[in-house]
Amino acid sequence: MLPPRVREFIRKVVEKTDTGELTWTVAYENDVISTKTADFELIVRYDYDITTGNASYLLFYRSSADPVGYRFFADHDAEHDCALLRQLFDTVQSCSAQFPF
Repeated sequence: MLPPRVREFIRKVVEKTDTGELTWTVAYENDVISTKTADFELIVRYDYDITTGNASYLLFYRSSADPVGYRFFADHDAEHDCALLRQLFDTVQSCSAQFPF
C-alpha cells in the first residue's frame, strides 16, 4: 500500500502527464516507465505474476534535493493504488500514441 503522500504525488504526476508537462520513456515491453525532471526522477515497474494472476508495481523515486533513492510497492492487496498506477501507465501510453482524430 502506498503511503498517502506518495499516492497524492502520483495523482499529480498523472495530471501533469495528461497535460503534457511530463515526458516519459517506456522500456522493457511497456513494463517500465520513467520520467526525469530538474526536480525528481521517477521509475515505475509493472509486474504480473501469471501463477497467482496478481499485478504489482514497484516505484523508484529520487529527488534532486536528496541523494537518497526511495522505493515503494503496491500490489493486488492495495486495489486503489494499483488502479492509480494502472492509470499512470495508460496515460503515459496514450500520450505517446498517434490517433487519427
